[in-house]
Amino acid sequence: MGYRSGRMLRTLVVSLALSVLYATACTAAEAIRLGWQTQWATQGQLVMALKHTTIPDLAGVALSFTGFPYGAPLNAAALADQVDIVLTADQPALVLLARKPQARIVGRLMYNRACLYVPRSSPIREVGELGGSTIMGPAGAAAERVALAALQGAGVPLAGLRLGNLDMAQQSALLRRVAGQPEHREIGALYGFDPLVAAFEEADSIRSLHCGKVLAVIVASERMMTERRDQLERFLAALALGWWHYASHPHEMNAAFAAEAKLDVTEGALERAAAVEPNRSARQIGDVRIDLSAEDRAMLTEVMAFLVDRRILTRTLDVATLIDTGPLKAAMTRFDLSTLAAAVSR
Repeated sequence: MGYRSGRMLRTLVVSLALSVLYATACTAAEAIRLGWQTQWATQGQLVMALKHTTIPDLAGVALSFTGFPYGAPLNAAALADQVDIVLTADQPALVLLARKPQARIVGRLMYNRACLYVPRSSPIREVGELGGSTIMGPAGAAAERVALAALQGAGVPLAGLRLGNLDMAQQSALLRRVAGQPEHREIGALYGFDPLVAAFEEADSIRSLHCGKVLAVIVASERMMTERRDQLERFLAALALGWWHYASHPHEMNAAFAAEAKLDVTEGALERAAAVEPNRSARQIGDVRIDLSAEDRAMLTEVMAFLVDRRILTRTLDVATLIDTGPLKAAMTRFDLSTLAAAVSR
């Protein structure tokens, strides 16, 4: 047997041994109830990697998946202790932690895109032209913050705007109804988030005036932070492997997500939505980053200021006290992710 073949055989034997060991641990453990958002890319592709591969077995973690249409009902479930780990955007995460102070942000999930846009036939070309307009979108979502910041930055007085709530499904129906009409008395502009914004752009039904980056995070319950810390570390290792599998198998994960979400989006739209996230371009498992950078922490501080300014929260919380990356650091040290990545299968 040659050197190369012998090394491949040894790697296979080690991988199989790890799989058996971790699967045994997984079987004995209480399942983590993972709260995720069923129509939210690129988070959805990561969940597909956890659902449809051997990653949880390799990491020795049992998962049950509880899907929610958007962030508000997911937060409600977390407050009712119906989920153990939450995958969510920065804004709902801080709202959740204000009411559940013993939970913690334990890592970075992803970046995703939020935009302010108008129907393609609208005469509006610049954000500064929206003074006095009706601006509609999923109120309370991080996309609202991105839209209002863009309006303020363009010198549009917020007091003169009429703000309304219109979720992404309702926007799809509205854009179909007003397609080709030069005047849109119902709306001046819309705001929202990917993947549907990317789908609207690809269909040429909107013109994006401004897009910004939103931070999405991983929130763990108090029990996960304490008595189930071992399982939390295993989950974080699994999530890193999920990112690597998605980056390596984008077509399969995009197709699985689109099918489960029942979204009428093309792979091109999903790839456009994922382009803002560096992990999508990871060339090896070591390129995957799910820790929080100084920029990420500063972004969370800005989000906190926005929530207080908009009176969504009544007082400013010290963001640093809401973050604990100790379990993530332990997971990255504890697990040989390169060996596990080589053993992943469907």
